Amino acid sequence: MRALGRLKPIVKGLQEYAGVVEVFVQVKPDVLGLIWGPLKLILKAVSDVTTLFDKMMEVFVDIGRILPQFKKYEEILNEGQVRPILTLFYKEILAMYSVLLEFLKHPGRNSFIDAVWPHFRGQIDAILDHIKDHERVLMSHVTLEHVLQSHRERQRAVKAEEQAEEARNRQYWKEMEKGISPLLYDDKLHDILSDSCHESGLWLEKKIQFRSWKDGVAKSRCLWLSGIPGAGKTYLSANSIRRLQGEGHHVLFLFFSHNDLAPTRTQTLHSLLFQFLKQDATLRAEVFRSYSSNEQKFSSDPEWVRSLLSQVLRDAETFVVVDGLDELDGKLRGLFARDILAVLESCPQLRLLVSSRDETDLRKEFTCKRALQVCVQEHNSSDVKQYVQTECDRLVDSLKESGASQETCEQIGAASATVLQKTGGMIMYAHLVFRVAKDLGNEADIRKEFLNLPKNLNEAYGRILRRIQNSDISSHLRAVAVKILSWVACAERPLREEELLQILVIVPGAADFTKGRKDYRKILHACGPILEIADGLVRFVHFSGKEYLLDKQSNHFLDLTAAHIDAATICATYLSFSTLDPVFEKATADADAMKCEIHQGSFVFLDYAILSWIHHVKMISEDSKTADATGLADLIASLKTLLQKRGQSQFRRTASAKVLLPVFRIFEDYADLQSSLCSAAYFWGRAEHCLLGDDHHHEATTNADPTNLIVGLKSFRASLETMICPGSKHTSLCRCKDLFQLYGNALYHCDMCHCLAFRKGYDAAWARDNHIQAHTRIFRCPDIRYTDDNPSPDGDAMQSESDTELLEVSKIDRYQVLKDGVCSGSLNLIRNLWPEEQLHYGILKTLSQLATVNDSLHMVEFIISKCAPDNQEQLKADALAVAIEIENLACIKALLSIGAQMEIGATIGHEAYGHIPCKRLRGNLFQDGERVQLIGFPSGFCRAFGLLRPGLMSFLVDECEITIPPGLRDLRDLFAYVGFRNANPDEVSRRLEAMKTYIHKDWEAKGVYGHGLQALLRQARVHENALIFCLENGADPNQFHTATMWRSGQRLVEALRLLLRYGADLNHLSIDRKNDRRWINLEQQLRSGYDMSWEEFVKTAKAGESLERVSERKREEYAANTKGQRPPRPSRQGKK
Repeated sequence: MRALGRLKPIVKGLQEYAGVVEVFVQVKPDVLGLIWGPLKLILKAVSDVTTLFDKMMEVFVDIGRILPQFKKYEEILNEGQVRPILTLFYKEILAMYSVLLEFLKHPGRNSFIDAVWPHFRGQIDAILDHIKDHERVLMSHVTLEHVLQSHRERQRAVKAEEQAEEARNRQYWKEMEKGISPLLYDDKLHDILSDSCHESGLWLEKKIQFRSWKDGVAKSRCLWLSGIPGAGKTYLSANSIRRLQGEGHHVLFLFFSHNDLAPTRTQTLHSLLFQFLKQDATLRAEVFRSYSSNEQKFSSDPEWVRSLLSQVLRDAETFVVVDGLDELDGKLRGLFARDILAVLESCPQLRLLVSSRDETDLRKEFTCKRALQVCVQEHNSSDVKQYVQTECDRLVDSLKESGASQETCEQIGAASATVLQKTGGMIMYAHLVFRVAKDLGNEADIRKEFLNLPKNLNEAYGRILRRIQNSDISSHLRAVAVKILSWVACAERPLREEELLQILVIVPGAADFTKGRKDYRKILHACGPILEIADGLVRFVHFSGKEYLLDKQSNHFLDLTAAHIDAATICATYLSFSTLDPVFEKATADADAMKCEIHQGSFVFLDYAILSWIHHVKMISEDSKTADATGLADLIASLKTLLQKRGQSQFRRTASAKVLLPVFRIFEDYADLQSSLCSAAYFWGRAEHCLLGDDHHHEATTNADPTNLIVGLKSFRASLETMICPGSKHTSLCRCKDLFQLYGNALYHCDMCHCLAFRKGYDAAWARDNHIQAHTRIFRCPDIRYTDDNPSPDGDAMQSESDTELLEVSKIDRYQVLKDGVCSGSLNLIRNLWPEEQLHYGILKTLSQLATVNDSLHMVEFIISKCAPDNQEQLKADALAVAIEIENLACIKALLSIGAQMEIGATIGHEAYGHIPCKRLRGNLFQDGERVQLIGFPSGFCRAFGLLRPGLMSFLVDECEITIPPGLRDLRDLFAYVGFRNANPDEVSRRLEAMKTYIHKDWEAKGVYGHGLQALLRQARVHENALIFCLENGADPNQFHTATMWRSGQRLVEALRLLLRYGADLNHLSIDRKNDRRWINLEQQLRSGYDMSWEEFVKTAKAGESLERVSERKREEYAANTKGQRPPRPSRQGKK
């Protein structure tokens, strides 16, 4: 009914067309039904969504205007002329319906309507042009041949446009994929499935939690597979992915591992986004438009990418599987868990499966979202049994191949069956037991092993260590085993086998190689089944093995501090070797001699040593209390030699680097060494965060590096590349295979040291060259680790080389240093730099809120402890305000546990807001595109309610046991800070309905909805759905005052229209309608915008009609009666 006037032209045109068809063509009723049926279907489908309805009406109005008046041709044309032309019109009408129905089927019709609609609108415009052409054909009495030619031309034009569009989209997709280089886990999934039985995980299919989750009928769309280490969670996830894919579902998946370089939040979100677009290409064009217009945010802003991912997945039935979330760093996994749960909340058809250990921080996140939990070890007995049987068969087969008798094999097979009784749901336990059995080698020892099985996984690890410690092997071999395990535990990245073998022959303090270029022993033979070698990388067989070696259960078999001291000493010693001089002294280097050394493997350890030596030195300082004096002395001597031999004589230290002196306090007795280490760490910090200026130029890196190590590394890589055959064409005499064996396959690196590709490399030159092209664009390279959590100090003030003492920092500088330390999460640095005198409350407030933004709970507690007792309560409330604003659930609970009060008012300063990414600002905190410099809330509870997040309120009430207060200072405060940012009208309505649960009965008795109406009318925007919510729950539409009239323009019209619709009587307003400027402006707005008088406006608003449609109908009627003359302005006479 609301669009009947606008539909009249198309209805009339179609009626005339149907009438002419019935006169000239004898057709069945269902043929004409295709004219009316789709029209009714489309109108019904879009009637509930205003934006879609308006788009459809726009199309129908345009078509109604151009449809010819078929009646006037009925008498002047004969049947032979009309029949073929009517057929063309029929095809165009059906084509128009087809385009509109395709649009309604498009998954981006809601999320990307502004981006998707122009494409479909273009197709509609082409159809309209063809209809106009057909009318010209109809009027010109042309022949059938002309009609057919017109039809063929139309088909060719449409086909050409479709082909061009398809080609453009393919090119755009390739460009975007090449620019982002997303992490994909298909190979990892294949590797896991290849090691898994096809029937593995079938028990999960039978669980009611899984079935209800998969079918979408469960209360929660999040399924959490929790379990003890080694329970087979990864295999369970992989098989679930395989089965879901087999059923035709869209499945996106991530496999995290402690062995891999941890991806950034942006990279993980990119992975999910590109996986979906690879499976469903319908939204590629829309995503590319977002990519082209926001390249920098697309590449480096996780909040922005998360919002885009939510839009893409909003209308698509998709499954997301995340495995190994617990193997990420604690802070990173918390951030990513909140990312993926936020996507889940905004995508009603998305289902999430997460597998991890039952860690405390993850339990908080998933419990808050009411996740369905399945404990894997309690139900995986069938998988464990199948695995044990498979391993038992393999053991027996290996014994048969070695010549064991049938009787012996049967006895060992029967004995191995006892393993199943001891597993306790841990597949890893069975894996270790069978690996140990295979290494024993004789029947008696194997049978003895099975008769005396370890009680649990830790005891299994313990037996492996005792064999290393107590076996008959030499003490030297035992020392080698400990050294290998120490390196695997402390390495910054997984080491290749060749790198470890070279490490074993480096003698600390030596001037060059003394034991050859590598050790030729077998690493697994020395360390047993606690390690594995996969893809040439030496790793722990499971991350629980590393935890055991470092834990008190193994009596701290490995000392991580000692491991880092040894690693740093080995790196410094190796980098000082005279064999490496040609790499760092290129001017005097003999190219042939260098190639010879490359072939001999002299530089196998070079890449790791240069990129990671400073990392190991920094890690020593974090726990210097347990440092061994002898090992520390060797390290200091090696570092001095390294800096003397590889240092740049022309390098000038920066004063800004002194902020890192506390990081290297263990070297404070060696002032010059400490200062040099600060400079090196400062350089790497700036390099990794792209703060070296124009890194496209070689000098930018060279001048900032206190050593010539980076220059040497680039020189070596360039020389190595020249020794590799180009492409895949190898000669019979080439030694590429040997070089790949020594130095790995990823030999092609980016030259920019702030890029991840500088470290990881590519397998082919073309892949590296494609990556380098991304650096020439104006947006950031996706492999650069931009992050808000780890800013690097910057500065350009220069300091004398001899000036190595920690200078007295001014108050302004100290405040800046403290802010930088808080933002980087450096608690030890903050403790060392904290002044003895009491800081001003404003400074403490800023620091505590910055720590909250960066999720540094211990930092927040430390800063609060430094506040005067009288101000601690307020400081806690101010920190709590930030935690609520960004919905940091862990921080909220921690602050409440130490006494933060929800009832206390708080303010958030502009510096804290300056560090919150825009997408994390939940509420209505922007005014005309600018950040609010200071925002205050009467209480934490009011702000929590105002965010309109039912999940947050549920967490506060159920998890934190917050009591909803029966009384508030002003009930208007509940709605005064309501946040609507990033929420469409339908979502606002759903959230408000869900929030009714948390409105106290006493508030309803005091007229909370009326107060809410007043608060909403005072806001800068008219939030129609929120106003309707208050009005439909009992708010009096007359419960407002003249302050509402301070609005101007369209906002005032919208507010009054809604109030009148719900029965407001505006006569009680004490306004001089003749002289009050606000009223005069309102009447001018009605006349200029809608051609309405005040009385017409009141009548239209009370009837619930659209002002725009009524105004357009008046114009059309007037134009029809006056032949297009402009209607006169409404008179102002008669107004009271």
